[in-house]
Amino acid sequence: MHVTSSRVIWALDSLRHISAAYIKLEAAKDEELHLGAASSIRLRLPALQHLALKGNIQDFVEQAAGWSLPSLRHVSLNCGTRRSDLPDTLAFLAAHGADLTSLDLYAIPAMPLARILALCPALTTLAFDGDWRVLTSADPSFDGDEGDTPPLAHDRITTNDCTLDLLTARAAFPLLRTIRVLSPDLLEALDRADGPAPGEGMKRWERWWQGCTHVGGEAGRFDWGESDGEEESEVEGELVDGDTDEEESDDDEYDIPPSPTHRPNPSRSRRDDREWRTSIPAQGGPQLDELRQLLAECRAMDAGRDDNYLFRNPGAMAMLGVGEGGWVLMRSGSGF
Repeated sequence: MHVTSSRVIWALDSLRHISAAYIKLEAAKDEELHLGAASSIRLRLPALQHLALKGNIQDFVEQAAGWSLPSLRHVSLNCGTRRSDLPDTLAFLAAHGADLTSLDLYAIPAMPLARILALCPALTTLAFDGDWRVLTSADPSFDGDEGDTPPLAHDRITTNDCTLDLLTARAAFPLLRTIRVLSPDLLEALDRADGPAPGEGMKRWERWWQGCTHVGGEAGRFDWGESDGEEESEVEGELVDGDTDEEESDDDEYDIPPSPTHRPNPSRSRRDDREWRTSIPAQGGPQLDELRQLLAECRAMDAGRDDNYLFRNPGAMAMLGVGEGGWVLMRSGSGF
């Protein structure tokens, strides 16, 4: 739905048994009320499991923090390119984050990951922007004790490197099995920013590789793109780093074995390695058979149609308004 917050709230009030909703919200016009009477509605949606919001979602998220959503498990909040008037994500997660298993956050300003993880203890999948700057106590925008900044070996360590250090902390994420970068252009961006120099590998990519392999075991697998079905069935917990817009679903995949001695070449063409997966629906089925029968009946009726029937039947011609003077325009109230 592409509507304003007030209208979608009224719509949801009549859809009490909805289980999944993808809503793209538009800003209210100047002449429209902000939320109006919709601000007093306290929705109860007992069957809602999937909720995806995009666009001008500030008012909706703040209202939803006071609703009853007992079955909610998967949430996606996409603020687009907005840098102001952002939703109170922490208040929403404080109300509904306890049972969430999947959380997708897309926003340019950084969000406090430590608080988000604390509010969502059941998460198995977390998607966020890899360019988020980790806030520290020295940052003027820091408003509390994050407690999620590890000791850094170098004062010039980059944002992405710091984020990766947080994700690969084995003690913090004991069930972490896969780190997946969803942005298909990330390797190219790293390539432009940090090599490769003649005779050397991509230094930053090497650091990322070591950061993922030092924890050992299955956690040493660093996936770029989508995983196949067998691998996902073995994953117990998963944190996803990168851009999660649905237009980037056709990502590349690099299957890396646990052994750190074999390293794929990250600078090879991603287009050559792209795998297109097409799901072909099964043939047949009662609905398809019914449609075929209907088409066959239509063809049979068309083949047996008598085109001269009307001209041989004066009553039918009179009903159509055809007389000696030719066609007659029929108007409402003509007494016909």
